Parts: sequence; structure tokens; C-alpha cells
Amino acid sequence: MQCFSIFTIICVQRYIAMATMLGIVVIGGLIPQLVQLATPYVLKVGGAEIKFQEIFDWILSSLLPLAIRVISFLLIKKGFSAIKILMGMIIFCVLGK
Repeated sequence: MQCFSIFTIICVQRYIAMATMLGIVVIGGLIPQLVQLATPYVLKVGGAEIKFQEIFDWILSSLLPLAIRVISFLLIKKGFSAIKILMGMIIFCVLGK
């Protein structure tokens, strides 16, 4: 039986934390490619049309998928289950069409 020191355990915990952060960064980078969300809403003022999707793209490309991801993360932190969040997204998408 091999005895591990406290320093070895702390070192392993640091590697686990770094691997977790790397995973979060990779998943965050995949969000714009995997989650596609656009809004078709157009605001007509006088003779001009303002497209909301162009405004969102001007502010930050893929802003809506990022917002959905952040909202999902916050709901999970508040105790909602992932299944309830996914069902809510499906219902939202069906009603939005």
C-alpha cells in the first residue's frame, strides 16, 4: 500500500481544476458552431426597417447563442434540472415559429 502526501493530492486537484477550465473553454468555443439562433423580428419606423439580428451581429457575433448558454447555466446553478431547461427551450422554439 502506497501512502500519498498532502502535496501530491493538492497537485492532482490543481490538474483536475486546470482540465475543467480547459473543458469549459473548449465547450464555450463550440457554442457559436453548435447552437444556431437568429431572430426574424424587424422594426418598421417610417420607411426604414431595423432588423434585430443585424443589431445583435453588430454588437457581438453569435450573441443570442451565448445568451441562451448563460441563461441555461444560471438556471442549472439555481437548481433547475437540465431536462426541464431543454423542454423549456423546445417549447420556446416551437412557439416562436
